[in-house]
Amino acid sequence: MKNANTLSRYSRFIEQYPWAMLLIVLGLTAVFSVLNYTIVPFPSFEEPAKGFASKNTDSVRKIRTFQNLDIYTSDTSHNSLFNKIDNYLPVSQSAVAGESGSGPDETSLLCTTTDFLTRVRIVFEADFTLEKIRAMCSFSDNRIRSRTNFSTICLKDSTTSSSCCPDVSLRNVIAAARNVYSCSALREIDIDEMRDLLTDCAPWYGNNSLTRTCAQTQAKYDSVDVPQAERNCLAIPRRCTHFNSVYIILHYLVDKGFVDALVAGSTDFPKLTYALTLYQSLDPLSRDIEARRVPQDWYISVYEDLFTDHRPTCDGVTIAGHDLGIAFRVFSTRIVSESIYIALSLLVIFVIMWIYTQSFFITSMGSLAIVFTMAIAYFIYHVVFRVPFFSYLNIISFIVVIGVGADDVFVYLDIWRHKKTTRPDAVVASWIDTTLKHAALAMFVTSFTTATALYTNAISAITALRVFGIFAGTAIIMNYILMITWLPAVIVIHEKYFGGFCGRCCRRI
Repeated sequence: MKNANTLSRYSRFIEQYPWAMLLIVLGLTAVFSVLNYTIVPFPSFEEPAKGFASKNTDSVRKIRTFQNLDIYTSDTSHNSLFNKIDNYLPVSQSAVAGESGSGPDETSLLCTTTDFLTRVRIVFEADFTLEKIRAMCSFSDNRIRSRTNFSTICLKDSTTSSSCCPDVSLRNVIAAARNVYSCSALREIDIDEMRDLLTDCAPWYGNNSLTRTCAQTQAKYDSVDVPQAERNCLAIPRRCTHFNSVYIILHYLVDKGFVDALVAGSTDFPKLTYALTLYQSLDPLSRDIEARRVPQDWYISVYEDLFTDHRPTCDGVTIAGHDLGIAFRVFSTRIVSESIYIALSLLVIFVIMWIYTQSFFITSMGSLAIVFTMAIAYFIYHVVFRVPFFSYLNIISFIVVIGVGADDVFVYLDIWRHKKTTRPDAVVASWIDTTLKHAALAMFVTSFTTATALYTNAISAITALRVFGIFAGTAIIMNYILMITWLPAVIVIHEKYFGGFCGRCCRRI
């Protein structure tokens, strides 16, 4: 009886003060929205993979063990298309072909910098010919290094502080080994000599004798003093360790098929399919958001100008792949731009609701309730539940709430129409009372079961699924509360003020 009296009083309040109810809900939503804007961080999707790694599970521990093993064995492992790029590329501090006008003593293949050496990668479809190497050289000089503001994102050699570190590429390694100053100075004989050098030295690389420290070992020790673990390096001909050019080319810059054919002792010089060029620049994947923004902005301009087409061809060379360190930034931008599809889904549901309700007013206010739901849920998610991480997966919650919210509107209207038909002479408060008795229960059951199913994700070991369940479940609960407060007031206002004179756009229910 007490519950019945409470519901009756609530129904009479809605009948007498429907605008007050709307203003209360609207005011609370406005407060939550302002707080969302001022004290709650705006969601960022610049690290979309964040949250998808499971934690504290047996499989994760095994994966980490494997990754550690891979790190410690990467120097002697040739099991990938291109070997892992270390933070250290060994090369004698000597001449390579750098920027235009650089002399042999002005730069080195690896800058003498203490900064973390980030290398942006571009993979070319290539062949070991002078024409292709010059084409890759032309692309690097004309399309990358000569771009505006390249000097602001390139790593600087600490000995000069003004010249950009050269890219690590076939052209620079060959130029260093052949003691020439620029790509245009390379000759056919330089390429032929490097072919012969790679052919002769590849077996040493294949049996793991030729390592990244052999050049230093041969310079530091004689046959007596060298440690046992490094004596293999002394058996290698000196020309195979000169400038570490053979090791750098085979270990970093050419594809696995090319290396395997050389190591196997192919009678003919194998065909080079892919060649890698590394650009030494500021880290576009730095953990410091501000530090990575400048290089990311620069590389995004490169991506938009050069790499939006599939396998683009520039300056006579085809780009087979690239890693500019901006994949997550591009993904984040795409997530924001493609949110138009959420608006499109809301528009489709809006049209369906308008056709069904035959009322533009009810449809508009029902759609507005869905938007309010997300604002309130976002506040509760961050401030009440204190969940700092917002996964892009949470955006799917909007789609779920649109479907559930529209269904609740249909349920409430069906019961309202039925009560009006069966009791046409009753007062409005009676219609509200009987409608809520049936509709509120039906909506509660569907909302509760949906929210429960979503909240069960909170026990998941995967963070993204856990926070999605919390946010989506909260949004469903907030939607239910709005449907038993906001929607009845909307129906009453429509009945009182728009039912008889709003014309073709919103007919009487």
